Amino acid sequence: MKERGAFLDELQERFFANAHNGSDDRRVLVILQGLDTAGKGGIIRHVFGMMDPLGLHLASFGKPTDEELSHQFLWRVEKQLPPAGRIGAFDRSRYEDVLIGRVDQLAEPDEIDRR
Repeated sequence: MKERGAFLDELQERFFANAHNGSDDRRVLVILQGLDTAGKGGIIRHVFGMMDPLGLHLASFGKPTDEELSHQFLWRVEKQLPPAGRIGAFDRSRYEDVLIGRVDQLAEPDEIDRR
């Protein structure tokens, strides 16, 4: 793990530096989807914890806030996309928005089906 961590940290630092100097606008997004206690948080701690936090962008999604509900349903997801040169991790995916919307009746059934 230590050897892999040093390698990941070096790659992530280069990735960040290339974006910072304007030579590369790519970004990486890792989406972790699983049931509660599936280990999503552990993956984030163990894998992303080996990299410089400056180059990371982590986001998790729970029940939408009132502000989030006032926008289209992907608005809060789009806001959390990592900027150039950063590695992003989503603890849960946009699919969660459909599930929570159905369970908590945050949108009409036809809208949930459309999503």
